[in-house]
Amino acid sequence: MGKYLYYILSNSKLADYYNSFVKSATNSHQRVEPAIISKTKIPVPPLDEQRLIADFLDYKTSQIDVIIKGKERLIELLQEQRQAIITEAVTKGLSPETTKMKDSGIEWLGEVPEHWEIKKIKYLFKQIDERNNSEDAELLSLYTDIGVKPRKELEQKGNKAQTVIDYKIVKKNDIVVNKLLAWMGAISISDYEGVCSPDYDVYRKIDEEIEPRFYHYYFRSHYFKGDCYRFGKGIMMMRWRIYPEQFKSIFVVKPPYDEQVQIVNYVERIYTEYENLIEAINNQIKKLHEFRESLIYEAVTGKIDVRGFRKGE
Repeated sequence: MGKYLYYILSNSKLADYYNSFVKSATNSHQRVEPAIISKTKIPVPPLDEQRLIADFLDYKTSQIDVIIKGKERLIELLQEQRQAIITEAVTKGLSPETTKMKDSGIEWLGEVPEHWEIKKIKYLFKQIDERNNSEDAELLSLYTDIGVKPRKELEQKGNKAQTVIDYKIVKKNDIVVNKLLAWMGAISISDYEGVCSPDYDVYRKIDEEIEPRFYHYYFRSHYFKGDCYRFGKGIMMMRWRIYPEQFKSIFVVKPPYDEQVQIVNYVERIYTEYENLIEAINNQIKKLHEFRESLIYEAVTGKIDVRGFRKGE
């Protein structure tokens, strides 16, 4: 009875039913009154048939789970491959096989095209600390995975600010850095005009021969995160900060402007192609989850006759 009951209670339709009775002061402490659960009526087939249903669902759901895990792993591999392609483009150029190379002097970077310059960030970007005095300004947040986004689009992912007065002004194409999480990749270009937390650092290009989107991809590469860690300071890993003076002292590449633009166009085409592929796989995973739920529901409600099922068949 135990395993059969597990599948009954894990049925999404029953969960939807219970959700209508949820009592909670906060989302993290939702509960259903025991009296509601005790009054719930469920189908109770003979014990032998309960075991057959449980065995059938164990077998079928495990097959589905293996397929789902395979597709999730495929997404991870695609993301890794995409990042490797992007990193190669922003650190070696688009044709490293036919380009004369030189030692960059940067340990992790190795050789770069001979005609690329190596400069400290402070000669390419300046730190901006302009403050906001309007309550109507668009509040922006920086997320490690998705970059700079308006907080209103992702309200559930963070606490709403009480005020945006004295927040730092961010203009389109500014680079925003979370000094506490830069070593984890919390650096991004902003596609928006707005304001961000005073705890973030904002950088704006000072060289007209700079395409900020090139540095967006360069700064978010795995190896540059290591530079942020090496130049950072802190008493423990989760309190590790890269302060502006240290950030601006990091050496980076500077390809010719036209080449920066070409690399950005290539990288964004690659990014979109992979994103479309990943989205298609995520849709497949969603359908597999829906099929799994449907299978459980139909089995525990007797819509599938499992009496002829045998383990291993």
